[in-house]
Amino acid sequence: MTASGIEVERRAAPIDLTTFHMHSDEIPWIEFLDGLSVRILHARLEDGVVVTQIRARAGAESGLHRHLGPVFGWTNSGCWGHDRSYEYRPGTYIFEPPGVIHKFLAGSEPVDAVYISHGTLEQIDPQTLEVTQTITPEAYVANYLAACDKAGLPRPDIFF
Repeated sequence: MTASGIEVERRAAPIDLTTFHMHSDEIPWIEFLDGLSVRILHARLEDGVVVTQIRARAGAESGLHRHLGPVFGWTNSGCWGHDRSYEYRPGTYIFEPPGVIHKFLAGSEPVDAVYISHGTLEQIDPQTLEVTQTITPEAYVANYLAACDKAGLPRPDIFF
């Protein structure tokens, strides 16, 4: 117990304390949707975590979706939002709680952002709000790596 009264779990230090690093310019971009490209920077499938960088052209939109786990994000450049106010500008940190139905909307300039996603994503039909597709972290990574193969690009070492 700490002075704040919060329980803190203590874990034994791992044997290998090496910090992994990579140069993101060595990781290929794959077009995910029209006007939206992604590259996976890191995947820890045993934890259900995927770190993705996106580039979106001005005006690009994702489909309606929700995450079943939390998502943390950082805007590097451009403005975007979950509505047309495009309030997320460079330097904005976001937290998307699990279960919130939303879409990505790029503003009037290209967007570069990084997201740390935990768990499954569900695509949602905008008319019925029914789930149309479920994408697990494993499926997302497999689709990305298959797209790298199809484009003749090297598979990056994203598992560490």
